[in-house]
Amino acid sequence: MPENLSNLGKGMPAREIETVHQRDELAQVREARDQQLAKNPNTGAGPELGLVFADEYIRVFRDPVKFPSGKFGTYLRIEERAIQNGVVGVVALPMLGERIFLHRIFRYPTRSWEWELPRGFLEPGHSPQEMVQRELAAETGLSAERVEELGFVFSNTGLLAGGAKVFLVQVKEVSGRPAPEEGEVIGELAAISPTKLWSMARHGEIRDGFTLSAMSLAVSKQLLPPPG
Repeated sequence: MPENLSNLGKGMPAREIETVHQRDELAQVREARDQQLAKNPNTGAGPELGLVFADEYIRVFRDPVKFPSGKFGTYLRIEERAIQNGVVGVVALPMLGERIFLHRIFRYPTRSWEWELPRGFLEPGHSPQEMVQRELAAETGLSAERVEELGFVFSNTGLLAGGAKVFLVQVKEVSGRPAPEEGEVIGELAAISPTKLWSMARHGEIRDGFTLSAMSLAVSKQLLPPPG
């Protein structure tokens, strides 16, 4: 074990990955991109720089960059359409007393049912505080009594440009019925103890990064007991 852990990382380059704009640097980026494609001709990717794909949900950029080593290349970056000042969505950690609410939702990308906290995208004209209450009602039928912001998390800092605000939501005892969007497939709603919550995480029943991050934030603010 190193004698002084504070020395770890010292001497590492402090420069960042820079987006390039100068014509001569862009020419070097394109040359590096052509060389990369020549080495991997079957990837299906093209030489385009800037915006390379867009639909109603995301925009994919291949940015021309200069790495700290001085070499030129490209970096993929995905920007979700809902992004507002770096915030894409909201995550609700609903609680009633000591019980935490999770729901099962079918996630098409993983082709599996996942236990998650309710979450959703921002919509124009609505604040994150408003959206977390709307998403909670739509996905669980629960109504908010009190909303407290816990923090901000990114799900993938290596690819996605935006993150989500996390809220602890104290809910009312009386609940309605979920009203999910057409593209959502939501199963049962469970109200569980903190002990059960951490047991599910420990056994791989909770795998969603936003959910696990929200749990950690709640523990850091002493609003949720840590795992025993």
